[in-house]
Amino acid sequence: MVGLTQRVMAQIAKVTPPTISKCITQYEIKPVDIKNLRNMRYRINDVRTVLRHCIGKNLQIFKPVMAFYNFKGGVGKTSICFQISSHLAMMGFKVLVVDADPQGHLTTSFGLSNEKEYLTLYDIIENQMSPHDVIQPIFEGLDLVPSNLSLTRIEVSLNELPKREERIKIAFDPLKKEYDFILFDTNPSISHLNRNVIVFSDLLNIIVETQAYSINGLKLLMGDLDRFFHSMVMEKPEIFIIPNLALEKHN
Repeated sequence: MVGLTQRVMAQIAKVTPPTISKCITQYEIKPVDIKNLRNMRYRINDVRTVLRHCIGKNLQIFKPVMAFYNFKGGVGKTSICFQISSHLAMMGFKVLVVDADPQGHLTTSFGLSNEKEYLTLYDIIENQMSPHDVIQPIFEGLDLVPSNLSLTRIEVSLNELPKREERIKIAFDPLKKEYDFILFDTNPSISHLNRNVIVFSDLLNIIVETQAYSINGLKLLMGDLDRFFHSMVMEKPEIFIIPNLALEKHN
């Protein structure tokens, strides 16, 4: 993976470039290529060291498990999940991101083909495989549970299992000791799989387009969440509404 420049690291950390330069000198970090002196890039593992030093080492984590959710497609869930998971990993945290959408767009965003027969959440739930056997490393600090069309069969499996809304929690709860953050990109539906994800989540990020139909859909979604958690006799996770600008569509 191509590294970052000092200028970009300074923007992420919200510090001055000299602060980044001082940290690089302190850790005796070498650039990937010294030919372009104005835009020298540094390896991701070194970027993680620098950013962790500048901003991450004193941060407390209160919501380690989060999901990106909406039953409407095309609102930007995958893009935002991709950006936040990558950002957290570059800050020095250990991050697991889970593609829970059979379309596998998050998987392809990280450079893996969703046409390849990777093991997925389906194998964890249906075949009771360990998540460690399914996880694919992306770069230092960032791991992925990929997705492909095999995930379309998971609804039948979940429907036949006891505690069908808690199978993700049962499988992934031990991983909270290994990762600082676990992020889920969900599929655009109200499904047993998505119920599993939101039951396990500490923070539910609902991505909403800034247009009338999406706002009306948000009301329906919030009503559904209220009914679901009431039936489960559970407290809802903390919910963030993230407005995402809808691009004008032209014919």
